[in-house]
Amino acid sequence: MVHGYQSTRRSNYPIDPIPYPNDPKDPTKPGNDRPIVPYVPGTTPKVPQDPTKPVDPKTNPLVPLTPVDPNDPTKGYEVPPVPTEPGKDIEINYVKDEQKAVTKFVDLSGNPIPGVSNIEETGKSGEPLTKATEVTTEIAKLIAKGYDLVSNNYGKDNDGNFDKDSSKDQEYTVVLISYSRCTTI
Repeated sequence: MVHGYQSTRRSNYPIDPIPYPNDPKDPTKPGNDRPIVPYVPGTTPKVPQDPTKPVDPKTNPLVPLTPVDPNDPTKGYEVPPVPTEPGKDIEINYVKDEQKAVTKFVDLSGNPIPGVSNIEETGKSGEPLTKATEVTTEIAKLIAKGYDLVSNNYGKDNDGNFDKDSSKDQEYTVVLISYSRCTTI
């Protein structure tokens, strides 16, 4: 039997090994019908550049597998080449994708609050957002300058974690209103 690849996620949910199919005429050789490496949201499957050697960031880094459809990674990934050493599996590592989140400070019309910059942060899929203190501090500064907080959705989705969609930035909005625009009845 030709051995396959061992697919592991860097999390609590390993994926069972998926064997390469054998050639029906010679079971010591791989077949032509190749399995598909599954898509896992928020991750990219990677293998060592040279699967016969240990991973080393400088001399043998992890490289991403090729998507079956480059426009739609949800269709899965092509398996790496068949191992040259019989009985040796190729380990596939699912590495968390880089994510970006942007928090904007705006008025009721969606216009940026003058003099306030967006707060940007980066992290890995599923990991905690990191700028809660900065967002809270900026809100406090604006309140001290005469604004009222209307809403703040920072970290309200994904349990305060980065999402698993690296194709677009997560966007958060803090809406404030100036005291001068407030009216009392």
